[in-house]
Amino acid sequence: MRYRLLGPLESRTGVEWVSPGSPQQRLTLAVLLLHAPHPVSVTALLGELWPERSPQDGAEAVRRDVDETRAFLREHGDDPIHQDDDGYRIDVGAEDLDLTMFTAAVDAGGRQMRSGLFRQAIDSFHRARTLWRDTPFSDVPASPLILTERPRVLATMRRCQLGLIDARLATDDLGDLGGEIDAELARHPLSEDLWIRKALLCNQLGSRADAMNVFHQAHATLATELGIEPSEEMRRLYAGILDGESPAALLHILGVSAPTSAVSALSAVPPRPEAFPSELPPASPYFEGRAQEIAVLGDLLDTTDARACTVVTVNGMAGSGKTTLAVRACRAAAEQYPDGQLFVDLRGHSGDEPLSPLAAVGRVLYSLGVPGDEIPGDLHEATARYRTISAGRRLLILADDARDVAQVSPLVPAGAGSRLVVTSRGRLGGLPAPNGVRSLPLDPLPEAEARALLTEIIGPEPAARPDVLDTLVRLGGGLPLSLRILAAQLRQAPERRFAELTRRLASGRLLSALEILGDPQASVRTALDQSYATLPEEVRRLFRRLSWLPGREIDARAAAVVLGCDVESADRLLARLEADQLLQQHGTHRYRLHDAVREFAEERSEQEDPHHERTTAVNRVLRWHLGRAWTAIGQARTFCPAGLDEELTEFDPATFALPAGWTTLRWWDLERATIAAATRCAMQYGLHRVCWMLSYCLTTYLQQRLRLTEWQETSDLGMSAALAADDREGRAWLKNAEGKLLAQLRRLPESIEALTESVRTFGELGRAEAELMAVGNLGIVHSLHGDDALGVELLERAVAQSERLDAPQRLHIGLNNLTMGYLQTGRVDEAVATGRRSLEVLVGLDYPQLNDDRGRALDSLGQAYRRAGLLHEAVRAHAAALRDFEIADNSVDRIVCLNNLGECQRLLGNHDSAVAMFSLALDYQRIAEDDWSIAHALGRLGTELIEAGRAGEARAPLTEAAELLRRLDVGRADELTTLVSAEDLTGRADALAELFTIRRS
Repeated sequence: MRYRLLGPLESRTGVEWVSPGSPQQRLTLAVLLLHAPHPVSVTALLGELWPERSPQDGAEAVRRDVDETRAFLREHGDDPIHQDDDGYRIDVGAEDLDLTMFTAAVDAGGRQMRSGLFRQAIDSFHRARTLWRDTPFSDVPASPLILTERPRVLATMRRCQLGLIDARLATDDLGDLGGEIDAELARHPLSEDLWIRKALLCNQLGSRADAMNVFHQAHATLATELGIEPSEEMRRLYAGILDGESPAALLHILGVSAPTSAVSALSAVPPRPEAFPSELPPASPYFEGRAQEIAVLGDLLDTTDARACTVVTVNGMAGSGKTTLAVRACRAAAEQYPDGQLFVDLRGHSGDEPLSPLAAVGRVLYSLGVPGDEIPGDLHEATARYRTISAGRRLLILADDARDVAQVSPLVPAGAGSRLVVTSRGRLGGLPAPNGVRSLPLDPLPEAEARALLTEIIGPEPAARPDVLDTLVRLGGGLPLSLRILAAQLRQAPERRFAELTRRLASGRLLSALEILGDPQASVRTALDQSYATLPEEVRRLFRRLSWLPGREIDARAAAVVLGCDVESADRLLARLEADQLLQQHGTHRYRLHDAVREFAEERSEQEDPHHERTTAVNRVLRWHLGRAWTAIGQARTFCPAGLDEELTEFDPATFALPAGWTTLRWWDLERATIAAATRCAMQYGLHRVCWMLSYCLTTYLQQRLRLTEWQETSDLGMSAALAADDREGRAWLKNAEGKLLAQLRRLPESIEALTESVRTFGELGRAEAELMAVGNLGIVHSLHGDDALGVELLERAVAQSERLDAPQRLHIGLNNLTMGYLQTGRVDEAVATGRRSLEVLVGLDYPQLNDDRGRALDSLGQAYRRAGLLHEAVRAHAAALRDFEIADNSVDRIVCLNNLGECQRLLGNHDSAVAMFSLALDYQRIAEDDWSIAHALGRLGTELIEAGRAGEARAPLTEAAELLRRLDVGRADELTTLVSAEDLTGRADALAELFTIRRS
């Protein structure tokens, strides 16, 4: 069976071309054909066939789509689709798929052009064009693969069209060529390549005036629509036509000529350039930001400083603007180098063969006046000749796109009067230079500078829309190349392109948005392809697998897990990727992948890595994250979900230990985003038990930091995973977490309902220690709800269960909760005794959350002392608790403790000290998302300011509190506003305390 993708999708076994009837069948067949002869995994097919939202049973949906496609093909006489262990594949020969034959013909034409076989190239390009019917996959629904492949195929067709034009120009086969070029220009009016060829045709037909007019028309069009100046190539061709150069010489500028050796090519050009070369490219008309880097480079290029470095390397990832920055700085300093400013394109990552060290130094020698036939053919001799010539001169050499040190070393000038500026994606350590080497790294542009660059390019009208700039800045990721591409696309068709770019951003597929069709160099994917090609295979393998890791942060331990190697090896490979600017260092031994780089790594992984390897590695990484997360919530492995040990059986528990000296909260602050990403990833891969366990761990941290919205979302995700797995224990753990969240949100009846279900389920499952945890939480919420007697009864039950289980950590928690329960019911003496016992239980224990637990016990005991009238003992207890909370970085309990300490100082008559405590508590409270608690903290501070005799200062916090309560639609807001509006607030403290229900004791 034969297939056609260059237009609507069609297949044929006999004489008639037919198309699958449904869009889903066409998409299924297209995806299989584009991967042929390799199999496509079920997961990959699911992502292509259902890109927006996967059905509940993804594997069944894929099987159904494939079966329907197979039925269509069988109906028309063939059964080429087969199921492998790893997915599905289709049998198709190279001669049976128009896309394969088309690509082969275009590639053949390109090779023939480079060999000077122009007639044969015309035949190849014509053969390719006959296969082209319309836009590739024109009736196939969009999917990530289709959106990626369509631009690639269109770019190949563009290469075919330009190659055919060049071949016809080279053979003087001009005929109807003008009409063909005009037709292409009508479709692609912003293609500089087509404008150039139209001008060449006019010149070749004998009308130099028409050729000049074409150049002027092209200049006006490109400047108006894209805001860019003509390229160096266009300017050289313009000058060549103006000077009357032959058509063959002009075509040579485009690279259309028979191949020659480097030396003969140098000999063939005019015998000697001007004595003082000025070769720096023109500076880009659009440049924003990088002020510090420009200043540093300017200082280094200042020839009045004899101690300045002779060599400066500008390094950064693909698209970071290295060449643009270097050209701008070099042009600004050009007058300081009267003996010449030279430019060498080393082609280190261009996709072409990199310039050899000999060719590079030969190129510089030729620019300095050495005839081609006198340039030594030995590298050492050529380098010595260059250093002899450069000695005593003041030269500025810009070597662009270096691949390695060997390529650049021969270009280091002799003497301190010259400078060599090198741009490179990697770091070039070990360069020999008289005064040393200075490295200037370029990170992605900060958001403000990215906005300024976009505004300058796209103009004030589109830039006035914040949604436009926000979308482009997020898509561009701070890379000047990306930002310029996006701006150019937006200028072509603002509304349509903006809508399309917004969709790309939402889908997470960035690379296809970061390219201009028909211009392979204006593509972030091309730039990354070139960097990737230079890596050793073991580094490539790690690079691909980094895209499997959840979250943005990467360290050596995670890389070792995903690669299946030791940490030292992973660290070495990460360092290589960072040196090649494919990773950005983000803290000590921690790295990040730029979003576009991550997507590129994912694409490469899909093409090169077996699906089963990815599934196995991701499974292992997620379980490793689970072990770390459970360790970091500080709960003993004996008190854990029943399936936890089974998930972690292959790991040494020592690998989960926190770094020495770290608190659990410090670890979570650093790793929160990664664990959240791992939780979502586990759900995506169907690892439901891992997902809900990670979710529970994460909610424990989010409770500590009062991140209420994220707490809710994480709890919901974990519950969905537990339900999907029909895991009753998982539901019980998540119901316990949900109950605590609902209590924090003051939805107490719902909290009681959730915790009651958790208690019941744990009891039915025989999970005694988990049950008493939920019982204790239920007791606290009943007390908050006003049912003090039932609350205390439940808390006493939790303590009794803990004693029977011989679980000291749980016993301590139960006693601490009971202390607060006794205070709630006015049983102060029992509260003091229970609080003291809670502290005694902790003696001799050592576990990650010891400071948190001891701090809570001290704070509870301090409240009991205060209610008993032992104010000085209370202050000492609260102060000790505060020290524990500071060590643990426990912001939630620190707020409570500061308020309790402030209340003690108030009762002692130390009002200024009380104000200081309440003010500090408010500062910490503002970090949380809880406006209700912030309003009460403001009310407490305002009330105490009045009691301290500072009524004038009280108005601002009380006014802010009233505004927050009004926003929360609390009825007391109007009453508070009336109180605050009084001319003199003195004497209003009691009324305010009653309004805010501040407990006076």
